[in-house]
Amino acid sequence: MPSGICPECDGEIHVSPDVEIGDFVTCPECDVELEVIEVDPLEFEVASEEDFLDEDEEEW
Repeated sequence: MPSGICPECDGEIHVSPDVEIGDFVTCPECDVELEVIEVDPLEFEVASEEDFLDEDEEEW
């Protein structure tokens, strides 16, 4: 299972093998919402509130 490091708390985050750039995950250590910005190597950035609004609008 691929894993990366949380940019907020340096905790290890495991994701499914089919994770894609733009997916959102929650850090199990600090509960911050993160966006996948690179898959090889796996890299995250803290998701802004605007990122979530865009994702929610796409689902409607």
